[in-house]
Amino acid sequence: MPDVPTLAEAGVPGYRWDTWFGLLAPAKTPRAVVRKLHQEVSRILVLPDSRKHWETMGAEPLPITPEAFDQYIAEQSQQVIRLAKAANIRID
Repeated sequence: MPDVPTLAEAGVPGYRWDTWFGLLAPAKTPRAVVRKLHQEVSRILVLPDSRKHWETMGAEPLPITPEAFDQYIAEQSQQVIRLAKAANIRID
């Protein structure tokens, strides 16, 4: 879509939007369970058939630690809040 401006061209500099998938658990899930889930999902994501599946959808499996994912979600949330404020988007 060559005629559609980028976010920076539309007046929102320094913004990037990535689509991502993640596995979430309830807040009170024991960390040992979260670590085990992370270990198994990470193991599965690097299997050749799993990688091929994701890549056919244009995705790249990138398992990260639960702590890094927590941080990523917090950063993404702040980015969406900044974008909504810049665009004067409100929930009525």
